[in-house]
Amino acid sequence: MGEKEESAGQKKEELHMLSLLTYRPVGNPLANAPPKERRVFFDSLSQSVKNEAPLQRIIPHPVLRATDSERAKALAANFEVVQKQVDLQKGAAQQAAAQEKQRVQLQYVKPENTAASDGQMQASKSMSQQMRACMEQLSFVLGDFSRGNPQKTYSAVSEFESRLEAQNYKADDLMSVLLLVIEDKIWGGEEGQTGGAKRFGGRISSNKVPLELRQTAKESAYVRLASVREMLRYYFERNPKDYVGALTLALGITADEGADQTFMQERLAYELAMIGSFALAQKLLAAVKLQRKMNTQKCLLELGYRYDIRRKKLVLGKRTCGTPSESRGIVHLIISAAKK
Repeated sequence: MGEKEESAGQKKEELHMLSLLTYRPVGNPLANAPPKERRVFFDSLSQSVKNEAPLQRIIPHPVLRATDSERAKALAANFEVVQKQVDLQKGAAQQAAAQEKQRVQLQYVKPENTAASDGQMQASKSMSQQMRACMEQLSFVLGDFSRGNPQKTYSAVSEFESRLEAQNYKADDLMSVLLLVIEDKIWGGEEGQTGGAKRFGGRISSNKVPLELRQTAKESAYVRLASVREMLRYYFERNPKDYVGALTLALGITADEGADQTFMQERLAYELAMIGSFALAQKLLAAVKLQRKMNTQKCLLELGYRYDIRRKKLVLGKRTCGTPSESRGIVHLIISAAKK
């Protein structure tokens, strides 16, 4: 069923390296930043992506033909890099949470108070730190996408900036926006081909969309689209027991191998280096659907959306459910219901 969010402080089980596939939220330090800081942020973001994705440097393609001992060394080295990225993500998440807490506290302090002025100065300093931490996370995702192609990096950053500007920089989370930008760029060309979603996307029966979801859309005050990777994160946070089985299927390993945590970590790191998180997330999505025997309607209810009942905010997977030719029409139907 679609998620009806419970208490904000509810703890969720930490899932084994899930953040390397779907990534953690980074917040939005640009929301209240002055134009000059935003400009510096985007310029620095483009330049922070290295000429080659960090994981590719650890495991080049010839490793596929390497001896077992050589491959083991490469896997171990790559896992070390991946683990550092996990630690970095945790630190960025903690910093973002601390910054948000401080921001809320400052709202209740009178501006004329000296302590308030000091607090605001400290908040400004913390915001700069948060922007740097945010940039590190976004650049890692961009590097995974561009794989050493600077044109892909600049194109993605340009589109990323345009979308944020169109939203007046009020996006909930910068990572969510970037992941959807990347997904749109990867799938965009294929969907524009003859018979693709752009041509036949509107031809979808309303019966494909469950009544519960259409009703939720009508109750929503706000609807936004999300990437497959974001929707997978929500799904596994709600259904942590499904994660290992789905990941085992996606990685093409046996159940016994999947039960070996070290082997699983190394294999996941290897696949991330070889095909990247976007492609692996697509495999993971297919594995979930196969594992849970999801048709389009079941997928929409269990995986296709997330609803915040308190804020009446609906997050809708843009390409999570249905065939490529159906997903565009499904999204159109749900958004149309939300506008009525």
